[in-house]
Amino acid sequence: MKAMNKLFLVFSPFVLFLLVSGCSNTNVSKTLVIENSKGYEGILVSDASSLVKTDGYEEVFVKSEDRANELIDLLNGKELFEPNEKEIQKRTATLEQSGSYRVLLYNKPSVNSKSEDILPFLFYQDGTIQVDKEGTSYFIKNPPKDLLTQLKTDWNIKF
Repeated sequence: MKAMNKLFLVFSPFVLFLLVSGCSNTNVSKTLVIENSKGYEGILVSDASSLVKTDGYEEVFVKSEDRANELIDLLNGKELFEPNEKEIQKRTATLEQSGSYRVLLYNKPSVNSKSEDILPFLFYQDGTIQVDKEGTSYFIKNPPKDLLTQLKTDWNIKF
């Protein structure tokens, strides 16, 4: 009986620890991983207000695998967080302000393609970057400062 009590005293904290750790609600950190096995052929940059209206819509296609790789290198491995619905709605309202842009990594879709031919990013005026992966919207934690301004200058985009 004493041996049984000792076993109980030794294993009960361990079992309790396992139960508590299994029930904890910790957010698992997610990282942006952009698969680039066949290479993106370019980047489409457009005024984000083009999502709603076509008046004053501007876009440019930067046909360059090197430029696509540059963007991938700058963003790959960045930590992501999944915003709640209220945050997404709040951000969506700011897309109409000038200074917000859509940036699409682009490949011409091939027949019967099952890969991602277009990977969309939203660059908000305040520096926030949103990416949609597998039907879920994420924001990049601590995005590179003034990244879009830097890229527009490097890529000679004038709007």
